[in-house]
Formats: sequence, C-alpha cells, structure tokens
Amino acid sequence: MSMIDNDRQEPGKTYALLLTVLVHGALLAALFLGVQWKRSQPEAMEVELWSPTVQPAKVLPPPPPEPEVKP
Repeated sequence: MSMIDNDRQEPGKTYALLLTVLVHGALLAALFLGVQWKRSQPEAMEVELWSPTVQPAKVLPPPPPEPEVKP
C-alpha cells in the first residue's frame, strides 16, 4: 500500500471513532457525578491536646528588693 492510495477508509473506522467518543463521554460523566455526588461542608471537630509527660511548674524569680528611701 503506497501513500498515494488514501482514497479508501479502513472498514469500521467511523464506528470506532463513534464508540471512542461515546465511551469518553461516559467516563467524563461518571467522573463529574462522582465529584459532585455528596458535596457538603465537613463538620467542625473539637479536640483537647494533652502533653505526653507531666511538666513541672515554672519557678518565678523573687521580685527585686525595693530601694529604701532615706529622708
């Protein structure tokens, strides 16, 4: 078969093209419905964070002594 002999189409080419378009359309529709199926806002969640170990309380330094005022 040479490049000049392009007058005839292969048998079933039109059917294959139609089937390809149909299947791709069905896949896109399934994807769209799968994404849109249950679109709702997620519920808020509240958690408490606990430290894995008990940490000692911080010791504050003693306040500096007040200067005495001499008259």
